[in-house]
Amino acid sequence: VKRDAESAAVPGSLTQDIRNNNVFLISTFDIQDKLILDGLVRQDQSSLFGRDQRTAYYYRASAAYRVSEDFTLPNVDEFKLRASIGTAGLRPPFEAQYEQFALQGGRPVKVTLGNPDLRPAQSREMELGFNIDFAKNFTLEYSYSDKLTSDQILLAPASVVTGYQNQWVNAGTLKAVTNEIA
Repeated sequence: VKRDAESAAVPGSLTQDIRNNNVFLISTFDIQDKLILDGLVRQDQSSLFGRDQRTAYYYRASAAYRVSEDFTLPNVDEFKLRASIGTAGLRPPFEAQYEQFALQGGRPVKVTLGNPDLRPAQSREMELGFNIDFAKNFTLEYSYSDKLTSDQILLAPASVVTGYQNQWVNAGTLKAVTNEIA
């Protein structure tokens, strides 16, 4: 039991037991120091999701080609092209699948309706770019990235008929495009 500034007793407790199980397979190939290929497949399981949504699969693939190994370019020490694509998932907060109540005047009041059907938010990203080392002292890098995140996990107002104020839901899509020069 905690005491607040007015010395009134405020009951509370907190226990969070989260279980995650992740398995992955990764492999990299370097072909004649010119072509580099990389791949990953991953399975994630998390108790933060309801029973039917606990397992998700993700992947990543990337390649780089060292152009300067095949072609001589004036004043260029290294020229590399690269590309990658991959997916990832985002987890909800611990409390998202459980009902939450608040005490008001000593009585429980419905606050958040739990959602055991939440899915991981899914992100897919594709990146293209190049690296150039030139004149023995300078480097130029460029990257283009296109990322889409769908099924975002958001706290939204609940239907009045539920008696709860809000509920965690999969909703919303976010797209980001980035150009970076360094």
